[in-house]
Amino acid sequence: MLVPGEDAKTRALRREALERVRQRAREAREKQRQDSLSLQLEQEQQQQRSQELSRQLMQRTLQRIRENAVKQEEQRQEQLILQQKMMQQAEERKKYCAQHRRALQQKLIRQQREIKNKIRTRAEESVRQSREAKARSHSALGVACP
Repeated sequence: MLVPGEDAKTRALRREALERVRQRAREAREKQRQDSLSLQLEQEQQQQRSQELSRQLMQRTLQRIRENAVKQEEQRQEQLILQQKMMQQAEERKKYCAQHRRALQQKLIRQQREIKNKIRTRAEESVRQSREAKARSHSALGVACP
């Protein structure tokens, strides 16, 4: 059952709600337009700043290139001198190492000979002692040594 005047109230409420929705849509469109303009302005300003920075960077880069060319020539000369010194030192080390290696090889050969001689001497001594012990044991038993 409808109460009299309810339709008019409902229509008025709907109209008000529709008007609020439309108003919000207008405000949203206006805000979007303002945001878009603001973004566009910001992008243009950023591009101008970027171009100015690029120009300044190019000038500084060219100046550094000129300064570096002079430094590189100086460094190249220093490098040549250093390289010559290093080659001379390397040659001296090579000679020293070769002499040292030969001395170590001779020492090693001498030590190997000494070890072989000691082993041979001890082996001969061991054989001699073994024969003497065998001879003593045979003579104690009264057996002739073969």
